[in-house]
Amino acid sequence: MILEKLLASFAFMVAVVAASVPDMSAAEAVDDVFANPVTAAAAAAEVVPNTGTAESIMDGTTGNSLAAQGILVCRFRLQLLQFCTTNDDEGFHVETLGQLYYIETTFGQHLVRYPWGAGRIDGRIKKLNHVGSLNKFMLITYHRDNRAWFRFNSSNRCTWHSENNDKTTCGQCDWLGWVTPPLHCDATTLFEIRRSAMWCYFKCLG
Repeated sequence: MILEKLLASFAFMVAVVAASVPDMSAAEAVDDVFANPVTAAAAAAEVVPNTGTAESIMDGTTGNSLAAQGILVCRFRLQLLQFCTTNDDEGFHVETLGQLYYIETTFGQHLVRYPWGAGRIDGRIKKLNHVGSLNKFMLITYHRDNRAWFRFNSSNRCTWHSENNDKTTCGQCDWLGWVTPPLHCDATTLFEIRRSAMWCYFKCLG
């Protein structure tokens, strides 16, 4: 009887403590993705090199051509490439590359090109410069929740992930996910790879 009362009292205390911990809001959860990548190797966004010339950007330095041409939505194709590798710092591990080579209008007109892609995006945040104008950029990372996350620094700081296909939001992707199981990296699986591609769309005027 005494044991039952003690257990009941303990359960009540646990419930009280749990209830006192506030749930992380959606905004806080999103901020956590970009503020705390899987590793601390790149706390600041790594800049992905682009063509670096105003001629390769549709609106050059004016910042008005997108609006003038009625361009409201931009898009890009992202192929995720995962492979098993090894190095002295991380041992056997899986890396995720973001093969994103350009951002374009929905008419297929390139806004900016990234000849080397986004590079490695797991555990780090990459910054894609000159998205639609010289002062706008997009952040991309592959998070520990096994989704690619994006943030466009528009006036409303549009943030979305690869599994969001809601066309009413500021950003969305058409992604079927991985078609092969996760890689388990060791000496017997070294250099194994898997790929998955998506098209993503976001409101690039704002």
